Amino acid sequence: METDTRKPFPALEDAVRTRDARRLAAAALRGRILAGGELATAEQLLRGYPFACGDMVKDSKDFALILAEWADGLPGRPLEDRLRPAIRALEGDCTLSTVSALADALAAAGRLEFHPELVGGYLRCRIYMAHLGSEDAAASVAADAITIASVQDWEHEQDALDIVWQSLGWLLHIARLRTPKEPGTTLNEAPLSASAAVRRNAGMFEVRVRRFAAEALEQPIVSNGAQLARGGIA
Repeated sequence: METDTRKPFPALEDAVRTRDARRLAAAALRGRILAGGELATAEQLLRGYPFACGDMVKDSKDFALILAEWADGLPGRPLEDRLRPAIRALEGDCTLSTVSALADALAAAGRLEFHPELVGGYLRCRIYMAHLGSEDAAASVAADAITIASVQDWEHEQDALDIVWQSLGWLLHIARLRTPKEPGTTLNEAPLSASAAVRRNAGMFEVRVRRFAAEALEQPIVSNGAQLARGGIA
């Protein structure tokens, strides 16, 4: 009698290998970005990838150079003429004012012609603005992140969960910014930057949800309806 040497769950093992490979690739990409060898896309920034060399100012200057090169290659002048002054301003200094001006220029150009570069550039500007302290931009970034997560292929864990944690991290950051401070209270420590606050918040949500999920898997699954019928939920 022949022994069946097939593994019991080949599909599961393939999924684990794919997940691990994707995680290794993501870690390698983060390393290249932090080393300055690559610029994260706007969507990758939404997923929590770092700015170039971990520095938003350098990231914005690199982005401005790339955008300028792209604009130079356009067949006509109207879009380039609209974008060039705002690009030059961002190359000079990364402030809420210069980023906002470029975002406005990209939005206006996008109403004339559709280009993925305009859409991605506008999204990236909103991310910069959120990190520069704009609460409205931060709310937009949270909405952008959760919208992208909602249409992602959820087959692989890294496709959507990371962006969900980031959207929750931004929402909590905004909520804390908008919470009125008690008169006379003082901060015991310096406030965190937006990057640090969102990273902390996202990590907190991930740890708590994963812990709850792990504990729930160890318990019998009972629907809320069944618990209500037994009077188990007030």
